[in-house]
Amino acid sequence: MDSLQHTAKVAELLMQNTYTINGNTIKITDYGYSFDYGNYKRAFGKCNITKKIISLSKPWVSENLDNNAQIVDTIKHEIAHAIAYEPYKNASHDHVWKSVAKQVGAKPQSCFNAQKNGLKQPRGKYIYVCPACKKEHHFYRKLKRQKSCGVCSNTFNPKYILQPKQ
Repeated sequence: MDSLQHTAKVAELLMQNTYTINGNTIKITDYGYSFDYGNYKRAFGKCNITKKIISLSKPWVSENLDNNAQIVDTIKHEIAHAIAYEPYKNASHDHVWKSVAKQVGAKPQSCFNAQKNGLKQPRGKYIYVCPACKKEHHFYRKLKRQKSCGVCSNTFNPKYILQPKQ
């Protein structure tokens, strides 16, 4: 994808497709679904079945415009949620959703692993540094409690308390 606008057009085209699921034809735009971007940073995409909106994270997409396959798979993943919900009233990642996901061409996985899928994670604006290894840790929110470096210790250790970057 070369831009957020192009990605939105691809999403809208995929949403206008007619999908054959277990012998039934379903077009999610007929159920009132639309596309939008969100500003969330903990998910690549979401399907809001109440508001009938399929959305992608603007920060995640912006960082990964070069990863067309993951963007398209995420759109199809969210379409599978909409399709699984409308006739089956099922929005979870169970066997019904996995079957629908396969039929719309999405990987039937409940979540993505950023590193495993070659994705670049959006950087948080709050930067903390480990006093021992000097690794920078990015957070989307200011830390309210002390946190120690996960590289230096896999449990909390006061020797490795992260300090705000000056």
